Amino acid sequence: MFTAGLIAIVSSLTSPFSAKRVPIQASDAPEQDHAKRSASQSFGLAFALSVPFRVIGAVSNGHLMPGLSVGALLAFCPMTDALILVYRERRAVGAAELLKRSVDVRRMPRAVCLVPVRLTMPGA
Repeated sequence: MFTAGLIAIVSSLTSPFSAKRVPIQASDAPEQDHAKRSASQSFGLAFALSVPFRVIGAVSNGHLMPGLSVGALLAFCPMTDALILVYRERRAVGAAELLKRSVDVRRMPRAVCLVPVRLTMPGA
C-alpha cells in the first residue's frame, strides 16, 4: 500500500502534465542547508571515528578472530556516527527510535530483501 502511494506521488511529480512547479521558498532553504550540513557532519564524524581503527590495524598485527583484523570494526562507524548525530538533535528518544527502525522488519516491503543480506554473510 505504501509503495503504491509512493509510486503514484513520484509519477505525478515526473509527469510532463503535472501541476506547475513550486519554487523553493525562503522557509524551505534552512532545511536544505541543514541536510547539507548534516551530510558533511556525518562524513566528518564517520572519518574521525574510523581513524583509531585504521591506525591500530596498520600498527599492530592483532586480530579479533582468525582472519578478522581490527579494521573490521570500521563496519560499526556509520551506525555509531548516526547514533551520535541523532542523539545530539533529539536526545535518547531519537536514538531509541533510530535503533528500533534499524531492526523493524515490518518496514521492509518484502522479506525477499533479506536474501541478498543472508547470501553476503556466509558464516552467519
